[in-house]
Amino acid sequence: MNLSAQLFEWVLATSLRASLLTGAVLLIQAALHRYLTPRWRYALWLPVLATLLMPSLLESRWSAETLLSSTAEESVIPPAAQPLPIVMEMDALAVTIPPVAAKPFDWQFALTTTWAVGCGALLICGTVSLWLTLRRYRCSAIPAPADLLHEIEQLAAEMHLNRLPRVLVSPRVSSPATTGVWRPTLMLPSRLGDQFTPAEIRLILKHELMHLKRGDLPMNLLLCGLMAVHWFNPLLWLAFFKARTDREAACDAQVLTHGSKECRLHYGHALLKMESAFGPHGLSLGFVGIFQRGAALRTRIQAIARFQRSHPLMRMLVVSAMAVLTFLGSTRAQTPQGTTDKEDLNFALGQSRFRSGDALHITSVERSADSLTVTGEYELTSQDGATLGLYITSLESPPKGILNGPNQQVVVKKGRGQFSLTLPQPYPGLPHLTFYKLAPPSNHNAFGAIYFGTKAEAEASHKLNLNYLAHDAPDPTVTNKYLLEKLDRIVLPHIQFRGATLEEVVEFLNVKAKEYDTAEPDETRKGVPFIVVHSPGTENILSLELKKVSLGEAVRYVSELAEMKFKVEPHAVIFIPATGSTPLIKATPAPAQIQKGRAGELGRKIILPQVQFKEATLEEAAEFIRNKVQTACDRMEESPLNIIIKPGAPAGIKISLSLKEVPLVEALRYLAELSNHTLQWDDHSFILEPR
Repeated sequence: MNLSAQLFEWVLATSLRASLLTGAVLLIQAALHRYLTPRWRYALWLPVLATLLMPSLLESRWSAETLLSSTAEESVIPPAAQPLPIVMEMDALAVTIPPVAAKPFDWQFALTTTWAVGCGALLICGTVSLWLTLRRYRCSAIPAPADLLHEIEQLAAEMHLNRLPRVLVSPRVSSPATTGVWRPTLMLPSRLGDQFTPAEIRLILKHELMHLKRGDLPMNLLLCGLMAVHWFNPLLWLAFFKARTDREAACDAQVLTHGSKECRLHYGHALLKMESAFGPHGLSLGFVGIFQRGAALRTRIQAIARFQRSHPLMRMLVVSAMAVLTFLGSTRAQTPQGTTDKEDLNFALGQSRFRSGDALHITSVERSADSLTVTGEYELTSQDGATLGLYITSLESPPKGILNGPNQQVVVKKGRGQFSLTLPQPYPGLPHLTFYKLAPPSNHNAFGAIYFGTKAEAEASHKLNLNYLAHDAPDPTVTNKYLLEKLDRIVLPHIQFRGATLEEVVEFLNVKAKEYDTAEPDETRKGVPFIVVHSPGTENILSLELKKVSLGEAVRYVSELAEMKFKVEPHAVIFIPATGSTPLIKATPAPAQIQKGRAGELGRKIILPQVQFKEATLEEAAEFIRNKVQTACDRMEESPLNIIIKPGAPAGIKISLSLKEVPLVEALRYLAELSNHTLQWDDHSFILEPR
């Protein structure tokens, strides 16, 4: 799962929790309406804000999820009657997972994109609206009267305000308001003195300066950002609106904390005049001001009329309610021992390798002395179907008498689905989930795997060689289509050489093929392997210049100039003499024609990631391959294979070879032909004999 999808899931989860808390806050406010002061009404929104900002949830056995889940378990379905999420029938090679289309519509991506676009649009529109409004005000600004500035300075000193705001007076300002965060600005209409008495103006100014003292501007910026993030949730829009209303009422209460009854009367008259004299600040949400209309204004005036101080008992009750709401909003169910979830796994993930479009996601692991159960989700696009199995790679000899369980593997179809697999009698080793081709599972037909377990097991899996997995190209032991497509696809912009040997030209083509093989995602498979087979005594000197030519055409021109032929085999392009006694390299015969023996069968299963040596002797090349084979046999828990060179070969033969992802038997076949040997095998050894 990518970062944007994870972020969207977090937004949905916090939005749902905050919606439930919003309902709880509204119920508490309605129940205690006559006893709550404006400041405590506003404080009740803090648990909602904390929930929206909580990056991760804390586990608790007393969380709301735990209580709800335990109630559901007791009252809905008894454990014995609960349906299993997945039923597997291995005898029929079928599962109850419904078939999924090859390329199902990605609803998660569509919803994530829609949310991101809506969030970005609101942020951009709000920012642009605020900037345009401020620009319009600044362009029409007039100098503030001296007595007004003196009044603001006097009020700021009385309120112990550390920093005076900028004062902007303009005929275009709709109503008194403050804006900005790093440099607060107090905006006032130019006709303020014509509409209000000096006492009312003083109260209006005190209200706006109180916003600065309370830190309401940064809080307003945070609320605007959360509104944009949760634009899809109408209940949270209601919560933000109510929070702003309660904020203004709380600010009113602080302004009137030490005011007389006459002061409250002047303040109420000022609010009523505000509704008829001024209008709101357009669409921008970046302003904090005294102006409000309708029900919000009536609520504030009623609060001013019945101004009261909070009772200590009510304060304790509200603080307790806030603590309970914050706890419920920031905790989740405690993960039972032996189970996991996506947010807090009690197992570690190790090495994995999959074909493009295939994936396995582990969501739960239950491990005991009697069984290992793994549940999760799969995605399969490279095959029409596969066998998904749960196994353990033993680092030592596995215990004898271990039998496969009926739920240890399952057949899955192309698309997406869920799985639950159980391995009976788990023994020491490295657990893994593996995709196999639709055949009895074995190492040679696996094409994707993920290792997991304890931290030590996960780290140990990185020492395994998984290059035999994730081959997106056609099976090279069957067809040369893969290299034919590369020869046609790779285009070389410019080829030029003068008086070069065939080996130098082939080396040049090898380098350029890797450079311009841009369609190959796997760096280890870039380019095309070339092999040159010379007749004794031949030497080719070539000169050629081509532009914008495919690699296949370049190979054809080079072979004609060198009086050679080329042959495209499954693992290499081979240059061979057009005439002479050197035999053509022949493709590996069909399995029925190969000498019988365990070495040949195992040699086709062992895939060597890379075979590369230059100007090496036959003994050096054989030793290089011998080490690779030993590693592969150890991994597959097979007894070693020997590589034997019979005496009698002419001295001085130097071999250059570069192959990737090649079966062992193919690599030895090329080695035998380049050194003028024949290749044979029996149950335990490959034998190279001079011709």
